[in-house]
Amino acid sequence: MLLRLLSVGDAEAFHHLRLRALRDEPLSFGSTYEQEVQWTVADRARQIDSVAGRLVIGAIKEDAGLVGVVGLTRSPHQKTRHRGDLWGLYVTPESRRQGVARALLADANSRAEALEGLEQVALGVPSASEGAHHLFLSAGYHDVCVHPRYYKVQDAYVDLVWMAKAVRQPTIQVHPSIEHALRAMKPGKGELRGNAPEGARGARDVRSAAN
Repeated sequence: MLLRLLSVGDAEAFHHLRLRALRDEPLSFGSTYEQEVQWTVADRARQIDSVAGRLVIGAIKEDAGLVGVVGLTRSPHQKTRHRGDLWGLYVTPESRRQGVARALLADANSRAEALEGLEQVALGVPSASEGAHHLFLSAGYHDVCVHPRYYKVQDAYVDLVWMAKAVRQPTIQVHPSIEHALRAMKPGKGELRGNAPEGARGARDVRSAAN
């Protein structure tokens, strides 16, 4: 099995695999088959654009072609450039339980580590997808929160579990205004006063909590 970044030349194979994923597992993705079946191969090619910070990794078997994909997108915004989003993980049913999904996640993690300044990768997984949730946990992701009724599919709601993984140790720099407020709450020995609000206690611990 070969793992590699997909290129524009893979757009047609990626398009067919993505549509199959949306059609067969509609509760697992934010998009829908009805939306993306309208896409052209050229539209799909634009989704594979590493220059714009969008990477799509494919798992390719010699006898079966493209059998799995996962996407990694880096935020284009200055305040969130330290963050990436993992999306679209899918492996064809006939290639499951062969380590394909785990290999795709490992490859995506290696590529995330190679991106300068990227500190964390986040993803969302439907709460009912226990197998996928367990896979992400085993790959080093941890639960952040549950967003109730995140998707609505006809008359059914789907809760989404937000997960994240640290790619590298962040450098925490507290804004001067926050630093000043923290110093004002500290007596001489550097402890918060007993009546300091819980939010202030949490703010003081931001460095240790992030490590």
